[in-house]
Amino acid sequence: MKGYHGPAIYHYRKLRKVNQKWLAQFLSMTRQNLSDIERNKCKISEQRLVIVAQRLEVTVADIKQFNAEAPTMMPADYMSTAAKPPDHAFVTVSAALLHGIKAYLEILQKAYVLILGEEAERENSRPIIVIGL
Repeated sequence: MKGYHGPAIYHYRKLRKVNQKWLAQFLSMTRQNLSDIERNKCKISEQRLVIVAQRLEVTVADIKQFNAEAPTMMPADYMSTAAKPPDHAFVTVSAALLHGIKAYLEILQKAYVLILGEEAERENSRPIIVIGL
């Protein structure tokens, strides 16, 4: 039904842990009015739908295409880092990669110092040719 997006708004509001009273104030409406919208008792304007989508960090299309029958999750692109805990495996791999990169850079630095040292020794060991007139 065009203009009725209550279950989607409710779903994304709950996922974002946004309280109904706060969202209603944000939209300049009463909590009861927002409740009516979420229960499909009344429509929401397109302008307010845009504001809701921005606040809940989803797109208007996400709200309009929401299917209450299908199990849904918050789109990964819109999940804030504060909303989801870091994946332990990802943190472990990231730490291992950083450790490996640091070790590699230390090896490169030592190699560079050795190369410079050898180059300096070669410079010092070359015979100095003085041509006089």
